[in-house]
Amino acid sequence: LYGEAEKEIGVKINFKAGLEYMPDKKYTFNIGVKTNPMDICFGTGFYFNSIKVNLGFQLHPVLGTTSSVDLQYLFAQ
Repeated sequence: LYGEAEKEIGVKINFKAGLEYMPDKKYTFNIGVKTNPMDICFGTGFYFNSIKVNLGFQLHPVLGTTSSVDLQYLFAQ
């Protein structure tokens, strides 16, 4: 569970919240929301040994649907 409030001078306060669910050690599911502008995002992550791949989608009121991909290398834990 994640939460944040962001305030810039001259701009309304922006609240953000997100949740990551890990049903097993190989997969994650994510969902998030922010308020200024109203935005909803969701995604999933996959673990392959020491590499994690995240796929994300964002529903923006002006830009429409945008997507993202990132790769993470997980060093020894």
